[in-house]
Amino acid sequence: RYFITKYGMREEDYDKVFPKEEVRSVKIEPKNLEKEIFTVDFGNLKGGREYIVKARVKDVAGSDKIVEVKTPYLRQFENMGKELYDKGIILGASYMSEYNLGPWNEINPDDLPLLGRYDHSDEIVQWKHIDWAGYAGINVFFIDAGAWEEWKINGKQGNIMKGLMDKGMKCSFMWYAWGDYFDRVTDPNAPEWAIDLMYPKNKYNFVNQLSTILNSQLINHPNYFRVEGRPVIFIYDAAAFIRETEAFKELRDKADKNILFLADTILRMYATPENSNWYFKLKDFSNYDWISGWVGFINADVAKTYSSQVYDEKYYIMTEKWSKWVKNIGKTYVSSIIPGFKYVGETKGIPRDINRIGKQLLYSLDITKLIRIDTWNDFRENTFIEPSQNDGFNYLYKIREILVNKFSKK
Repeated sequence: RYFITKYGMREEDYDKVFPKEEVRSVKIEPKNLEKEIFTVDFGNLKGGREYIVKARVKDVAGSDKIVEVKTPYLRQFENMGKELYDKGIILGASYMSEYNLGPWNEINPDDLPLLGRYDHSDEIVQWKHIDWAGYAGINVFFIDAGAWEEWKINGKQGNIMKGLMDKGMKCSFMWYAWGDYFDRVTDPNAPEWAIDLMYPKNKYNFVNQLSTILNSQLINHPNYFRVEGRPVIFIYDAAAFIRETEAFKELRDKADKNILFLADTILRMYATPENSNWYFKLKDFSNYDWISGWVGFINADVAKTYSSQVYDEKYYIMTEKWSKWVKNIGKTYVSSIIPGFKYVGETKGIPRDINRIGKQLLYSLDITKLIRIDTWNDFRENTFIEPSQNDGFNYLYKIREILVNKFSKK
């Protein structure tokens, strides 16, 4: 019950997270043999927790001895995510290992996780995330820790990622050109948001940080996300990179692995291929294998500009046009789907809507078998689908329902 006392889980949510389970007991009658072995089966356990098994023995002299054993976590739900993974259907989710709210106590979110203001490194928190995600068909977490410096790889963020993989979850690095490591506005012919990878400082930090990732033990973990043996790295905001060819070549030369780069290179709303010729001149798309957008082509500025109706209309237009464009250049399209987007503290945004993510999922499945939910647990931008105090499990139920209907007969 430390989820209530430590993380502030609401009392009324406890049984939703840890289903009620009656204590069960059985009395074993010995046959007075010199040595006896007993086996007891407890069936129909609800799961969703660890269990404690106690054995109490009393000898003929009246002496008592109690032996106590704690079981591993037993899943509450079947793992549909694994079934889809085995069929080649990837339903990933962006996973914030530290930054879903920043320090929990610094902001007042619109909603909170059902688990309370948890610690990501908590073993049971990790099991709950894996159990619930697998139930909804999610089979990969793209782990965001901003710029993955070595101290993060070997520290708390890396341990969170390892903990998830140790428990059977496929995980991938989600890396971002963060903060003071990269200078913008170094090329007068490029937009102010561009990161020129021919600029020495930018190139050095790009190659150094990503080669550090590629040489880490995490990427060698058996449950690191690979496709045909190639480790996958998701580069967030790769749309900002220009003149990147040489940097990617140097990185690949330094790596002893054949990397598959999933990149957020599609411009935000409302940019279509036919009005992006200026952008194509800045980019070398040959460096990327899988091409995607981020949070359904939205950022904070877009969320303040478009109404829900206009956003929904433009989402499908952009998905159709960009997926065809990606295919035409010989690359693989990864669709991004979202429930909504509203930054905490802002009054404007795209309100959360369970029907939106359902429709986006159905539409995307007709285009690609590679889909990323943005996000699992970003409560700062209200893009989360993790079970919450306001929404409960509704988003997971909706996603699972669609996947069952789509694939149960195939």
